[in-house]
Amino acid sequence: MRTHGRPSTRTLTLLGGQTGLTLVELLIALVTIGVMLGAMFASVRGMAGTWAVGQHRVGVQQNGRNAIEWVTRRIRTAGVGWNVTNGFIYTAAEAGRIRFRADLGAGLRQYEYLRVGSQLVEQVYDSTGGSLLSRRPLTSPEEVGIITVADLNFCYYDIFNTLLNGPQDSEGRCTRSVADLGSIYRVQMRLRIVSGRPGEDPITLYSQAFTRAQEMP
Repeated sequence: MRTHGRPSTRTLTLLGGQTGLTLVELLIALVTIGVMLGAMFASVRGMAGTWAVGQHRVGVQQNGRNAIEWVTRRIRTAGVGWNVTNGFIYTAAEAGRIRFRADLGAGLRQYEYLRVGSQLVEQVYDSTGGSLLSRRPLTSPEEVGIITVADLNFCYYDIFNTLLNGPQDSEGRCTRSVADLGSIYRVQMRLRIVSGRPGEDPITLYSQAFTRAQEMP
């Protein structure tokens, strides 16, 4: 009896039991995959946006920190090369402006720091304070976009840690000028900057400096 070339009943059953996807099932699978890919894309996009905002804020804060540290270092040199018997080290000590005498290698000059418009500015005058020699902004906007200096405030203290230009307002900002310029020993600086991006909170930075020529041993 010949049986070659004819599949067995068992084999026919197995082959007959195999089925493929219907069109509806295939569409459902494609829609499910699309939804999953869309969710993944939205998640990655959200994380990328959060990272970009964080990096921008770090850049803004670093820019402000560099500016306030520059002023702090300068204040520490106040009085260098100046004989205090000829006059006070500080020539202006206001809530929003500071100016002092120092010789930083280019001869005796008067260095002034204040807010001009939306920027923190350094102005250098001759020894008498009558001629402006240079002016430059310290809050540079090139790297992280527009940075607005919303507030600049100085508080001055004597050697006994007594506030010289109070009272302070509800935010701790000093409101007056110093009457006795010769009694200034410590300067506290407060700088508030605002990013150019809408919705970002202001950044407030603090620093303080002792006048190097008046530091106690």
